Amino acid sequence: MAFQKRKKSNQKIRNATPTVYNGVKYRSRLEVFTAKALDDAKLVNEYEKNKFLLADKFVFSPVSFETYTKKGIKTFGIARENVQHITYTPDFVDPNFKWLIECKGYRTDSFDIKWKMFKKYLTDNDIKMDLYLPENQNQVKQVIELIKNKSYA
Repeated sequence: MAFQKRKKSNQKIRNATPTVYNGVKYRSRLEVFTAKALDDAKLVNEYEKNKFLLADKFVFSPVSFETYTKKGIKTFGIARENVQHITYTPDFVDPNFKWLIECKGYRTDSFDIKWKMFKKYLTDNDIKMDLYLPENQNQVKQVIELIKNKSYA
């Protein structure tokens, strides 16, 4: 029996297949479909160009015993004191920050938390941006129509 070599997939995103379109490497086929739909609709966008700081890094001084990974080895012990910041990088953003599209075929618990934190960030900073979270190609088509029909003047 012959074995086929599996395509390398994005390990962070379940069922995601990295794909190149117009010289840009996208993390999933749904993102490529969205990029093509935005191009066809002549909607200018920026792909993964904007990073939002949702929570700043900090130092945790009490002891925290937990499982952590260091140099690829899982260990249970005292975790490091420095807690890294939390950021969110959306998939597609209007250059004028009027709308944002986040393609999510498979949602994780960590994404759901970041999504809520991002909404709080927008609210706290009085940023009025329409958010779209399509999970499949039909929803992407709906999103494109919604954006085209909305007046962002």
